[in-house]
Amino acid sequence: MNLLPEQPRKRVKLEYGMRALFVGASTLASVAGVALLTLVPAVFVSFENGHVQERSTLEVLGEQSKKDREDIARAQTLLADVLPLATSSPSIVAMFNKVLSFKPSGVRVESISFSSDKGRTLTVSGVSSGRDALNTYRNALVNTNVFGRVSLPVDALVGSSLGAFSITLSGGF
Repeated sequence: MNLLPEQPRKRVKLEYGMRALFVGASTLASVAGVALLTLVPAVFVSFENGHVQERSTLEVLGEQSKKDREDIARAQTLLADVLPLATSSPSIVAMFNKVLSFKPSGVRVESISFSSDKGRTLTVSGVSSGRDALNTYRNALVNTNVFGRVSLPVDALVGSSLGAFSITLSGGF
């Protein structure tokens, strides 16, 4: 229920509407003025040097386009390298985790690499505290029945490589 009669109520409503319109227009004009003031120093700097930049817009766009093409080519190359990992049936990350889960305490894995050339191959490299720990790790990987072949060079077991090892895992994983 409104206490004002019909005519004064319409006049008050119109006054509030005009005030809102005035405030909105004033705010918009203020923002435009601030934006203009931020551009003025750039104009002065360009004329202070005595010349406007002589390079044409097409040259700048050409260089930018060349840079964009290089970025696109680099992204396509990266995508070609990553796509086999992303589309593999069992997740490669899951295979990495499985390989690491069988690692005994005397073995430190420093790198794992994956190759999809000529079948799938994981290469696990690291350092072992001794022959027994490394042999335990190798046997654990063989007993998983996930990997078709687990190969460890003999020099790693003999000890001629000072604890460094490289195990190659291959198969239909």
